[in-house]
Amino acid sequence: MLTVTHETKTLDGVHCVVIQDRLYLSGYLGDFYKGQAQDRFAVLSLHARVKVPYTSSDVALLTKEWTPLEPGVLDHKLSVRGIGTVLEQTVKGGAEREALVSLKRGP
Repeated sequence: MLTVTHETKTLDGVHCVVIQDRLYLSGYLGDFYKGQAQDRFAVLSLHARVKVPYTSSDVALLTKEWTPLEPGVLDHKLSVRGIGTVLEQTVKGGAEREALVSLKRGP
């Protein structure tokens, strides 16, 4: 479950919003689940360009993500302020692509 919080932190001089990305298994929280969820990420850019059916932006957050469970596979994720992840695609070791096409806001 991905949640954009109201909490902020400063990383390397950049003011950032805290995003919680949590995995639940059988109702139990497991952000690190050995053998199942060992994802790693690094920020590549704070000003990436992205265009998907729902939105476009010139200031998206671009991260690269990988896991020791899938050696040789590298994903790129693009997130837009106020929305979250809008595009995720495998750039090495596969051909997956997920793009945001619509958004339904809660009550």
